[in-house]
Amino acid sequence: MATTHIPEANPFARKVHPLGIYRIFPILETWRTYRREWVLSDISAGLVLTAILVPVGMGYASASGLLDIPAS
Repeated sequence: MATTHIPEANPFARKVHPLGIYRIFPILETWRTYRREWVLSDISAGLVLTAILVPVGMGYASASGLLDIPAS
């Protein structure tokens, strides 16, 4: 039975902070390392979360006594 090696996380390791434009706009660093094969998975995850969280938010609003009027 093969075991996989899980590296130890060091909470005291010094983190490298981005410099220049990457510090102002962190999305640029994400775009540099983003893989195209993740696009469909990320879009479907966003749609699923939206479909779940909007009605949940309306339910909480209704339970707290706010109006649950959907946008028209």
